[in-house]
Amino acid sequence: MTLALGLLLALCAAACFDGAIALQAAEARKVQTDEGLNPALLARLARRPRWLAAIGIDLMGWPFQLAALSLVPLTVVQPALALGLILLLVLGDRMLGERPGPPEILGVALLVVGVAVLAVVAPEHTDKHAGTTALVAVSAGMVLLALAPFAFGARGPLLVVAAGSAYTLAAIGSKLLTDELATGAARAAVAWAAVAGIGALLGKLAESAALQRMAAAAAAAPIFAIQAVVPVLAAPWLTGEHWNAGVPAGLVLVLAGTLLLARSRAVLHLVEAAE
Repeated sequence: MTLALGLLLALCAAACFDGAIALQAAEARKVQTDEGLNPALLARLARRPRWLAAIGIDLMGWPFQLAALSLVPLTVVQPALALGLILLLVLGDRMLGERPGPPEILGVALLVVGVAVLAVVAPEHTDKHAGTTALVAVSAGMVLLALAPFAFGARGPLLVVAAGSAYTLAAIGSKLLTDELATGAARAAVAWAAVAGIGALLGKLAESAALQRMAAAAAAAPIFAIQAVVPVLAAPWLTGEHWNAGVPAGLVLVLAGTLLLARSRAVLHLVEAAE
């Protein structure tokens, strides 16, 4: 029952996160890029009502994600968030008449089976996590990757890595936030909430810049893949979630399904049609 409720909450979060993508992508592309990667980009986007509406939908998803993480392990929740791609596929069909083809159907099957496998073989939910040194080291590494475009220039591939790293930081921070709340450590919970917020902000900035400079397929697919898989790869070291032999197989299926769906014509045309 707990697993089913956790998955349901993760699906609600996924619907919020991915339901906002078309609005975010369209508005990001309408802003000129002559400022480069600059926090002022977010200020300019914030003057656009549709972009603000998309951010509001995004924010609605976070409580659902936190609730899911409080019930089931990160190894299940994070890949389950990728199921939101199916919503984009359906919207592309309904709104644009982009009928799913064999690659999309295969992608849905791989993603659903992958999440199902992870739900069956994932470790028990735990509120324990690694020590301060390991957590700070990993968090600092993610922050450095997220800030790399500021130091080396806002190139497309670097922006993708930065966005994926920042969103990974947000996912890990969210998981640790729920752990601290479960143990009554209010100050630590506030600190990890701040880490998650910083990760989400840096991720949004890098993602918005990437969508301006790159084709949607080149930017969206790897960012989705990083978000779905990398936090899970870090889970054994950071959150006390111990894998068994089935977890890698489930992750491979999730990764393959995510890449297929994120590159589908239905999803990409839905994003581009909103321009």
